[in-house]
Amino acid sequence: MATKKEIKTLSLLTKRVTRFDEILRLIGNLSNKQHYSLSTEKLNELEEYLNSQVASTIDRLRENKKANFSFQIRGQ
Repeated sequence: MATKKEIKTLSLLTKRVTRFDEILRLIGNLSNKQHYSLSTEKLNELEEYLNSQVASTIDRLRENKKANFSFQIRGQ
């Protein structure tokens, strides 16, 4: 049975991952070459930054032994 703390964590996590998914979609909209332009160098910098931030966040969650959760993400 889930504790209040776990329920709160899963609730916040689901909301934040959903919000993150929406932000990534908006960033992806910048690929429309009719309206936007980004050099390969800047795109590589962006990819490196986003990958490092995601990896860092996952590492922080893994350090928390209670981070064994499962939830549904919209669109999957």
